[in-house]
Amino acid sequence: MLDRDLITVFLSIMTPDQLVARTTAIAEHTDPEQRFRLWKAYIEPFFDVTMPGSGLSSCFHAQIDVALVDQLIVGRCAASAQVFERSHLKASEDAHDHLLLQIFQCGSTEADCGRQRLAAGPGDVWILDMAEDLNATNSAFANHTLVLPRSLLDSGATPSLQHLRMIPQDLPIARLFAAYLQSLAESVSTMTQHEAEQIVPATAGIVTAVLNTKSGRQPDIDREHVNEAMFLVARRMIDQHLTDPGLSPQSIAEALGLSRAALYRLFATRGGVASYIRDQRLRRSVRDLFDPCKSHLRIYQIALKWGFSSESGYSRSFRRRFGMAPRDARIARSLARSQSCLDMDQPDTVLERWLLELR
Repeated sequence: MLDRDLITVFLSIMTPDQLVARTTAIAEHTDPEQRFRLWKAYIEPFFDVTMPGSGLSSCFHAQIDVALVDQLIVGRCAASAQVFERSHLKASEDAHDHLLLQIFQCGSTEADCGRQRLAAGPGDVWILDMAEDLNATNSAFANHTLVLPRSLLDSGATPSLQHLRMIPQDLPIARLFAAYLQSLAESVSTMTQHEAEQIVPATAGIVTAVLNTKSGRQPDIDREHVNEAMFLVARRMIDQHLTDPGLSPQSIAEALGLSRAALYRLFATRGGVASYIRDQRLRRSVRDLFDPCKSHLRIYQIALKWGFSSESGYSRSFRRRFGMAPRDARIARSLARSQSCLDMDQPDTVLERWLLELR
C-alpha cells in the first residue's frame, strides 16, 4: 500500500452532478529508491517500469493526474527517464482490451518492433494496444494519455493494427487530437459525471478519425476495411470456441465461407491462424492459472479446458510464449500476491480497478 509520501486524492462518482473520479500521485519521498518503488507500485496496472542504463538517479521524479471519465481514462504524467514494459504474461493476465494513446509535450519514447526501432516525440500521436507486449524507453518526459476500450471504436478504424503506431505531429489530425486531449485533461477537475457521459461518443469519434489516418501510406482503404471486418468476425468466432477441441483453420474457413488461403491471408500478420488460436488459448489459460478461486485446478485440467491435448504440450507452448513453465508462473504469481496483499479499495490499486471497469 502506498504511504503519505505518494499523495493520493480521490473524488467519488455518486450522482450525475458530482465530479468525475480522480487520483493524483506525486512521488516525493526523500529516498530516491523509495520514491521509485512507490511509483512502480502506482503505475503497475499499466506498465512494469525499470530504470534505463546506469540505474536510478537521485533526481528521479514522477507525477501523475488521472481521471475516470465514464468509459475513458484521461491523464497527465511527467517523470524521469525510465523503461516501460508489458510482457506477454502481463498482457495475458490483465486481459485489458483497450487502446492507449499518448501525446508528448516534451521528451520522447522508443520501442523495438521486430527489426525496427519505432519512436515518437513532442506532438506525435503514440498508440499502444494493451493486449500486446511492449518494451519502450522514455527520456524524461511529460505527456497526456487517453485509454479507451476497443469496443467503443468503429471496426473500420482497424483497431487490431494500431500497436506501436506513430502519427506525426505535422499532420492536421495529430494537431487536432493533441489540442483536444490537452483540453480534455485540463477539464477533468471540474467535469461532472453527466458531462463525462456526453464526451465519450465524441472522443471515440475523434480517435476513430485518428486511427483511420494513413500517415502518407496509400493502401486500398476499402479492401483494408473489408479485411479488418472479416478478421473481427473470425476473431469473434475463435474467441467463442476456444474450448472446443475441434476448432481449426478448416472449421473456421467453412463456417465463414472462406477459402483456407483467404483465411490465412487475414491472419498473415499475426503468425497464421493456428498460431493465433494457440496464442489466444494461452492467454485465456493464464487467467485460470492465476485465479485464486481456481487454485484447486491441476495444470493438466487447465490445459485440457483450453484445447491442449496434453499437459506436456501445453507446458512447451506456455514456456515458448512466456519464458517459464506454467507451474513456475503460478507459484511466482501466488507469492507476489501474498507479499503485496493488495486490497482493491486501497489508493494504490485504483488504476487497476478503473481499467477493469472500462467496457
